[in-house]
Amino acid sequence: MGSGLGYEKLMSIQLDDPEAKLISMQHFHGLIEMKKETAVFGAATTVNEVIAILASHHRMLPCSPGVIGIQTLAGAIATGTHGQEQILCKGIPIPQINCEIAIPFEHTREATLAIKSWADVHKKYLHYPFIYRATGQSKAWLNPAYKGPVCYIGFLVYVAEDGSVRDDGMATMHELQMILAPFGGIPHWGKHFQPDIYDFERLIPKWKDFLDLRAQLDPNRKILSAFLESVFKLTDAHYDD
Repeated sequence: MGSGLGYEKLMSIQLDDPEAKLISMQHFHGLIEMKKETAVFGAATTVNEVIAILASHHRMLPCSPGVIGIQTLAGAIATGTHGQEQILCKGIPIPQINCEIAIPFEHTREATLAIKSWADVHKKYLHYPFIYRATGQSKAWLNPAYKGPVCYIGFLVYVAEDGSVRDDGMATMHELQMILAPFGGIPHWGKHFQPDIYDFERLIPKWKDFLDLRAQLDPNRKILSAFLESVFKLTDAHYDD
């Protein structure tokens, strides 16, 4: 388990399951080794700590990464978050639920026109403007950019002080995902998404290969949560095969 920055229940366990366990990375922490061109950190080291340590060794300029600074390195890498080599020095004091959908780069214009048409009708529903960022192709099997360059289209809803979300907030998140999915949209794994909207087996070429490898490495599902089982649509039959 990392810093818990993600909204989804990736690390939730069944309280009535005596065999369920959460693995903490807290002891894998801090600077392990530094060479001329590389530095090795423990998986639980936060982005904020990495920046401070590297700056103290004159290996980077001090900066503020904003809200992502509380992420652990393990969490940032595991969810494929950010990585544009650019940092926006702006903190976000209000809790929010983020959603980002990766659209194949060639379909960015059509997807933009679709959400613009929606926004023209629902002008009071957005909590924040749409956020765009592009990324190149990735070799990671489940990365939304595995097949080629993508443009992430992001949107969010704010969370009130009492933990509630405005009535239309989650409905808006669902509706926008429904609009973007037909363009080949794949959600950012570390942010909010509704699995039932996406046909991952069709969208991700290595989906079945990943499930087979996952079953091989963890046949007893020791490192799965109920949420991930729903995402992977795992059944007993899958393991009987």
